[in-house]
Order: sequence, then C-alpha cells, then structure tokens
Amino acid sequence: MRAICTRCGKNPAVEGKTKCLNCLDYEAVAQYTRYCNLTPEQRKSYHARINESQKKRRKVRRDHGVCTKCGKRKADTGYVTCKKCRAEWRERRRKYYLQTKGGKK
Repeated sequence: MRAICTRCGKNPAVEGKTKCLNCLDYEAVAQYTRYCNLTPEQRKSYHARINESQKKRRKVRRDHGVCTKCGKRKADTGYVTCKKCRAEWRERRRKYYLQTKGGKK
C-alpha cells in the first residue's frame, strides 16, 4: 500500500518521502523565494545557524561512534565515516576530478 501525502492528504507520496511531488515542488519554490528575499545580514545569520547545527550533529554522531555522514551505520575503526559513505564520496570526487582537471588535455 502506498502512503498518502502528509501535506495535502490527497495524492500518493513519492517513494521514500512523506509528501507528493506537487507539495514537494511547492515547498521548494517557497523556500527558495524566502531565501532570495533575505538581506545579506540575514543570510549570514542563516548560514551561521546551519553551520552550527551541522557541527553539533557531527559531534554527537562522532561521540556515539556512528557515521558522521549518514548517521545510520557504525563508523569504521580509525574513521568517522562508514565504508559505504567513504566509497560514495570517493566516487563523487573521482567524477568531479575527471570532469574538471583530469578530462582536459
């Protein structure tokens, strides 16, 4: 059985999400509009709050021995991330390198 959107209560939710595509799109546009209307000082404050909460979340995860990226799996010995997250990160860096520096001759 497919879940119903928690916002509108009418449409089926997107796989792995709690909202339908229309509601997700509407909220993304609304969030972008709010961000664009911020003053430079408000943006600085917004980014400072986000950075602080991310640091706090990483510290809590590190203290509990959980992967700092996904927070789902146990971090490998000597690392703060799990094997899967490290492999995904390496692959992203490799693709980026090939697109920017490695692909040019």
